[in-house]
Amino acid sequence: MTKHNGNYENTDGSNQTGGQEHDPKALLGVYLEDHWAAAGAGTSLAKRLAKNNEGTQWYPELRRIADEIEQEQQTLSRLRETCGRGGFSVKRLLAQTAERVGRLKLNGSLIGYSPLSRVLELEGLISGVKARRMLWRSLRQTEAARNVDLDQLERRAKEQVDALVAIHKEATAVAFGVRRASMSV
Repeated sequence: MTKHNGNYENTDGSNQTGGQEHDPKALLGVYLEDHWAAAGAGTSLAKRLAKNNEGTQWYPELRRIADEIEQEQQTLSRLRETCGRGGFSVKRLLAQTAERVGRLKLNGSLIGYSPLSRVLELEGLISGVKARRMLWRSLRQTEAARNVDLDQLERRAKEQVDALVAIHKEATAVAFGVRRASMSV
């Protein structure tokens, strides 16, 4: 296997893996489509997490992260369009539906937001941001993102994960009785 024009090819010049032809541009389009679909759900989760934590010490950081995630979703949307993918997406609809169904999880509270809700939502958001960080890393192997500051996006994702993990540590202490959440003034 050799690298040619940014793509790995077999020594005979074909793009085959396991005997099957593949089109790198088509695969990139599917990859971006999948991440874009998940980004819609992640943006909704980040906004909901911030909204549900208004008045807590975590709100300013959660609001900032939600705003950044929304901006990054727009970057991802532009990248998706450069690969000929635009408009309606069944995958996005399914991802956003799954995010909404996830709100119905058992959280120890029949009505309202519980400390366990916060912990579970943080864990979901941490997973999503880690996946997005890997997306930015993966796009380094393509020409599609040549006009995107991947260093900044990857650095921002790392900072978001670090902040969310710190909030998660405090939120678990609150949820499991070690301390109480402080309210902002």
